[in-house]
Amino acid sequence: MGNRKANQTSVLASAFILLFVLSLSPSSSMAEEISWIGTSGDWNVPENWNPNHVPSAGDNVSISVEGAAVNLNRSYFGNAPSSLTLGGSGAAGATLNNHGYYIAPMSGDLVLGKSSGTTGTFNLNSGGLYVKDDTVVGDSGTGIFNQSGGFHTLDNKLIIGRIDGSS
Repeated sequence: MGNRKANQTSVLASAFILLFVLSLSPSSSMAEEISWIGTSGDWNVPENWNPNHVPSAGDNVSISVEGAAVNLNRSYFGNAPSSLTLGGSGAAGATLNNHGYYIAPMSGDLVLGKSSGTTGTFNLNSGGLYVKDDTVVGDSGTGIFNQSGGFHTLDNKLIIGRIDGSS
């Protein structure tokens, strides 16, 4: 009976060690920073993103290319990016157009006009957006949120003009 108990303990210890090692291994499904690098075009084209893949669950997404107009052409239900920033460093104008798709729920912030001198625009014509944290329209720059249909739900705060000089 002693050998049987020792074998069970050994198997259990090996299983814990294996789980520990696997938890240290990088995973392709881990959230990451992903940035738009295309000029204008469809969201669902991997070559428009750096790294070269369409954003997935938990990613922190930034669209900061000057003059970029991105058309959301897929829905995220329960697997949305964590955060979305439009108009970050150096982008005089970055726009996301949503015509009938859903981003729900986004666990982080939606930020329009992140940096001073930049503009971020979100056009919601239909479909929906669910932000569990803050929606910031004009962080340090200019934010524009146009809604002509669909829904925008948020659990926390709507902030308009966060920093002096923003709009």
